[in-house]
Amino acid sequence: MKIITSFKIAGLITACLFAAMPTKADIGAISFKTSAAGMNALETTIGSNQMTLETWLYIDNSTGFFASNMHNDKGFALGFDGWFKFQLDGASIWIDPTSWKENWTHIACVADGSQMIVYVNGEVAGTQENTTGYNTEADGKPLFLGTAPWGNPCNCKMADFRLWSVARTAEEIKNIHKHHSTYGYRSIAQNIRNKTGWIFSNNLCHKVCKSLNIRSKARKTYIPRGEESITYQNIVKGNFNSTRPFEIVVSDTTMIHCRGKSYDWTYYIDVYNNEIISSDIQLSKHGNGVNNHFNAYKQFLEEKIKRGYKDLETIFHTDQGTIYSSKAFNKLHENYTIKRSMSRAGTPTDNPVIESLNGWIKNELYKDFKIYSSEDINTAINAYIKYFNTQRLAYSLKYKTPVQYRTEQGFN
Repeated sequence: MKIITSFKIAGLITACLFAAMPTKADIGAISFKTSAAGMNALETTIGSNQMTLETWLYIDNSTGFFASNMHNDKGFALGFDGWFKFQLDGASIWIDPTSWKENWTHIACVADGSQMIVYVNGEVAGTQENTTGYNTEADGKPLFLGTAPWGNPCNCKMADFRLWSVARTAEEIKNIHKHHSTYGYRSIAQNIRNKTGWIFSNNLCHKVCKSLNIRSKARKTYIPRGEESITYQNIVKGNFNSTRPFEIVVSDTTMIHCRGKSYDWTYYIDVYNNEIISSDIQLSKHGNGVNNHFNAYKQFLEEKIKRGYKDLETIFHTDQGTIYSSKAFNKLHENYTIKRSMSRAGTPTDNPVIESLNGWIKNELYKDFKIYSSEDINTAINAYIKYFNTQRLAYSLKYKTPVQYRTEQGFN
């Protein structure tokens, strides 16, 4: 039998826990000093105008570059000059890094051929229109880590550096940021066994984790909502079988990127035939999220009346988002036959209809409808809704469109 030592396990633990960097996060990280020259890693070969660069970063100050393959002003450069800078050829995004200092931060820089996007800890922090993307003339040039080809090293630590030849989606970036962050030693041990086939005890893994000062992220203490918030029990409980329109309606908000700007799109789905019955899209900035939700909700109530379902009860199922649980939002349906239902906190699987459709819808918006280059975001969204409801054949509806299925069943 092959003997597995603690040294071998220690070598794999940081790979399994790249998103769970401990507070004293020197473990598994490369440390760069401003007095050093950094490192010349590999030749860069991306071969596409799309790219994604991801890393965990720990900075003490805001000076110097930590990743670059730029040569003759072609390629990419990431670093600090007071603010964080993501540069592709002559285009740049600048982000205030004040909150990053002395904290492990997940950074993802994306170029998709239409824009540049910077994600910080899984959330969009900045966008910039850029139709050229990554310049492949920089392929074959050295990739410098901890510094730039022209010098100017960064005083920082890096872990789990990744370079992709595709533009990773917002969902993928968020998953990378969250991946394995709550793993305890038992889960780490099993993950290593699955990857290697090694045989060793959980106790050995526990000892190694303890010696490396690696701990799973503790669950956050639940803080009760204030008096202005209302939560509801999950009365659907996974049973989304609907016998008529407006029996069960679900809703969610997703982010859409178009011409260097970010928009919040809220839409409502009738579970009976997966029809989009209302929606509203607003520029993603402070205050607009409230208008976005309220406009879509009012449109949903108007559609319920217009279609003749005013007096029939509708179960409206959502997550426990701030707006969905606000008193102001709840007042909107006081005089309507609406029964509220909410997913458990942090449990998206309680709303599988909206979660499964979300991926399909965004994939079609970007790949088929090229939403990122639309001249008018509202016109583009309305065109997609018309396509989704009246032209898109759905397997779950026996290859009929939502409207076709509904009308053939004799419903308005």
